[in-house]
Amino acid sequence: MPSRDPVISRRRPAPILYAALLAVAFLLTRLMPPTGDDWSRIAFEPRTARALLERTWQSYTGHNGRILGNGLSFALIEPVWVRAGAKAAAIVGLVALTSWLVRSRSPGTVLLTFGGLLLVPPGVFRESYGWSAGFFNYVPPMLAVLLLAGLLGGRGRQGSRGRRAVVVALAGLATFAGCLFVEHVTAALATLAVGGGLIGAIRRRFDAAILAAALGAVLGTITMLASPGLREVGRHQDAYFSYAASLHDLIATAVPNYALITQSFVLSNAVLLTLLSVAVLGRAALGGSAGRRGWPDLLIAAGMLGVAAYALLSRVVFDVRLTCTDVELTGCHRRALRVDLLALVLLLAVLVAAASRYLRPGHERATFAALLIATLAMLGPLLIVAPIGPRNVYGPTVTLLAIVALLARPLLDSPARTRRVVATALLGALCVTGVGGLFVIERANAAVAAERVAAMAAAVRSGAPSVELTPFPYRDWVHQPRDQKIGVRYFRDHPRDIEVIAR
Repeated sequence: MPSRDPVISRRRPAPILYAALLAVAFLLTRLMPPTGDDWSRIAFEPRTARALLERTWQSYTGHNGRILGNGLSFALIEPVWVRAGAKAAAIVGLVALTSWLVRSRSPGTVLLTFGGLLLVPPGVFRESYGWSAGFFNYVPPMLAVLLLAGLLGGRGRQGSRGRRAVVVALAGLATFAGCLFVEHVTAALATLAVGGGLIGAIRRRFDAAILAAALGAVLGTITMLASPGLREVGRHQDAYFSYAASLHDLIATAVPNYALITQSFVLSNAVLLTLLSVAVLGRAALGGSAGRRGWPDLLIAAGMLGVAAYALLSRVVFDVRLTCTDVELTGCHRRALRVDLLALVLLLAVLVAAASRYLRPGHERATFAALLIATLAMLGPLLIVAPIGPRNVYGPTVTLLAIVALLARPLLDSPARTRRVVATALLGALCVTGVGGLFVIERANAAVAAERVAAMAAAVRSGAPSVELTPFPYRDWVHQPRDQKIGVRYFRDHPRDIEVIAR
């Protein structure tokens, strides 16, 4: 049946668009050089199924509960085309799931999501995409989060009995698997799935897919937390893992962690903040659900402009230092951090007000609520554990980007052809320009990475005790750019017996 939704255009993104994005993502990720812990995964032998399973189990029992994330990082690291193919499939999968959960058929939504996913701050990019060990822990579980958010928003409830059975099975399996990658995403999945199941029980509106997701989340969370390795590191609170055990510890952890988060999240993410600002301001210009503009629209627009102006002034014009690296808080710019937190609170209020004003009751608001709760559930745990890095805000960035797509849907799926074409063209230009810049960066770094490998191989052949490596031209886009762990793969007698000299 044709859609009854007047906002949705009848056009769907052509398969050729998804194929083109898949090819672009493959070529881009193929250029990304191995770095840091990637070398231990490349050096792992023998690469048999049994050996990989044994290695994954050792990681679960002796390290942490990220059994799927760690397992995939070993299994899919080599050969390079497998690694790039897995990365490209996950990225385009997030694009497709975002379009599905916001019920958009517009190529503009696809381009918005693709650009928003890739055009992130350097810290997030290098630790979530370039660093393969990070990628396989932080990117794939977001497929489960978006799937669950879509189900909570009412997607997948229609169709034949057989199709519903597939949706139910997929919901349970995806949520269970999604809990076995990284802890703060596990928290978000458990919160959404169990919360959705409880709300359905209270309302006596049972959805088999949500119940399956809740069961999968409970089992996945138990499996994650049952890791002997996670319990062991939790008891010691070492440099690898610690948590706030007292009020003093909470403050000493939360403030530096917030400083790190805000350096990579929405206020520091120029592309995401611009897309969000345009979406909110565009909806304010269109007015409420009745198409009438009023004082609520002015307040929403003013709040969004205030947040955007603050971000521009603090990050670009005045270059405010939002740093805090001292756990004693003596070196923290606390006043700047307080103002920054107030700006985030204002942004949260703007989003809630915009959703109440512009999204229709039912599936749109339910989807928004699921995405917002997931965002907060992923950010919350980051304030009480250490260490964290820019990679930890990848998940909240994905869910906030989906909120942008949800708010922008009437602009991108508009029946007005001119508006739709202009928006799609602008987003296409953003993707071409931004991703083109990423290709320049990654090609330059890939060329140097090849020189480094050649230098290490020559040192192995000659028995040299040390080797000086050429520095990467774009260091900010490479995780651990000194890359001393390359010695795990290239050595004379035992790993890292060649001294690596690099800047």
